[in-house]
Amino acid sequence: MRCELADTLGELEEQLEEAIEALMELDVFLAVDAFIDQADEGGTGAVDVHLTLKEQGQLGLNIATYAQGQGGSIEGTIKLKNSLGRAEHLALKYERGSNHHTEVVLSLGRSRILGTDMSLDLDLYRQNLQSAQQSSSFSLQSTGTTANLQSHDGFHTFTYDLGWLHIYDPSNNASKAVRQQLGWKLKSALKYAFQYSTFPSIQYPTSGFGVRATQEVAGIGPGSALLKYIKSEIKAAKVLYLGGGCVLSLDAEAGFITPWGPGARSQPVPITERFRMFGSGSTGVMRGFREQGIGPVERRRCRVNQENDDPIAAAAFGDESKLLSSRLALQKAAGFKPSD
Repeated sequence: MRCELADTLGELEEQLEEAIEALMELDVFLAVDAFIDQADEGGTGAVDVHLTLKEQGQLGLNIATYAQGQGGSIEGTIKLKNSLGRAEHLALKYERGSNHHTEVVLSLGRSRILGTDMSLDLDLYRQNLQSAQQSSSFSLQSTGTTANLQSHDGFHTFTYDLGWLHIYDPSNNASKAVRQQLGWKLKSALKYAFQYSTFPSIQYPTSGFGVRATQEVAGIGPGSALLKYIKSEIKAAKVLYLGGGCVLSLDAEAGFITPWGPGARSQPVPITERFRMFGSGSTGVMRGFREQGIGPVERRRCRVNQENDDPIAAAAFGDESKLLSSRLALQKAAGFKPSD
């Protein structure tokens, strides 16, 4: 590599560090080493820069299991890196969880797209979600594509989601509010997310502050089957290190969702997008409650062998607002120390 823009060796080193950083951001190389030598051609002051690149393996396989509460899942991912020499990433993921939840995702991504510091990921997905069947009397199948554009620092993310949704009731005992929303729906949504944190580690935060705010608008384009809503949500967390490997964390979140467009006042909020304390799309925790979906409820259609006073006969269908929910936790973080 020949560089003719630097006037001093210091400027050359700065440009070289930026170039090495850009190469490492492609997530293709394990290491990049540079060597500066006097050029054989080019006159006085010209130098040659030699780069030694150690590339990662092109094929990767990952299998993992996850457990949370009474549910769990197993996930397998096959990754192919830089097979075309364009620093592209191709991945195929399959996930199967409790309650017959399945997901298949084919992803194609690249860092520093078009010479910018942005990364672009394109996904094709198919999901079969039945975890809401017990609490909200519906199941969801979705097939679609997403485009995700993220800034280099991770602060800003733009996502477009185009999906064909099938909301159905295999048990045939859904409440009236749920039955009104059964059928095929089209989701065309644009979401912006801002995220900032001072945590030394996202997986095991021992100190710092973090905030994430999202704004989503669905209903972009023509069509009577379009889901139309505006959804806002904000989450914040503060972590304090108490010493002895113990941390104190405080989490708070708030959100709001509303329909928009002609006749919005008479239209219900999509059941698949409502806020829930448990189940699909949930982040909250409330110990001691067996049933999921804390929020507005409506009685299901009773089965022949089911008494009217059975508590399972009440189906939660989520709330339209989440003014404020918070959680205070004291945790033992053995082996982790706060950053200076």
